[in-house]
Amino acid sequence: MSSPFQKILLLMTFLTITLVVNAQTGKISGKVTDSDNNPVIGASVVLLGTTIGAASDVDGNYEITKIPSGSFTLRASSIGFKPITRDISIENQSLIINLVLETDVMNMEELVVVGFGTNRKRSITSSISSIKAQEIANISVPSFEAALQGRSSGVQVTSDNGLAGAPVTIRVRGTSSLSASSQPLYVIDGVPMIAGDYGASGFGDGTNALALINPADIESIEILKDASAAAIYGSRSANG
Repeated sequence: MSSPFQKILLLMTFLTITLVVNAQTGKISGKVTDSDNNPVIGASVVLLGTTIGAASDVDGNYEITKIPSGSFTLRASSIGFKPITRDISIENQSLIINLVLETDVMNMEELVVVGFGTNRKRSITSSISSIKAQEIANISVPSFEAALQGRSSGVQVTSDNGLAGAPVTIRVRGTSSLSASSQPLYVIDGVPMIAGDYGASGFGDGTNALALINPADIESIEILKDASAAAIYGSRSANG
């Protein structure tokens, strides 16, 4: 049976080993910013040749702990910025290293929203038209649908009448049915919407629910034309 003295001795030995291990590791912390001193969120900061690293938080701060003594190359990178490296030497100490990333204009490619997420425009083989907010910002139209007129090849935009808030007919793939609707599926921030004429019951004209959307609130519009781009939405996207 172990005596109390042996238990105390064993505990002291364990604490001593723990302190020695902690004393042999270092820490690197700092902030990742851009050339305008704005924080870069989610930047990857790693020690090359190791599995040690961290990501910057919403304020651009990062912290890497439990770094063994030695010489390393610190690398910081983020999408849209040029990666940078710093040669460092650390030995049982805490270092503060602030990193400034420069914008990489060549890598700031246009991103296109598709059904399953976002992708770079040059890597997409599907038929997709992208319209940015700047293109329709200064156009006086009753709804964002009317602003699409003539801005995407193969897309037909017609207004049912001249009244404010009147339904707008959009055909992405032409007339696919003589009886059923040829209206495309609308997806706003990932949520499929029902587009149609509301209030029309044989007496008067209906109202377009999508006309309630302020064109100034739109960041971009992607028109998915072929089946592969809109396949994730199933049969509802038969008309684009």
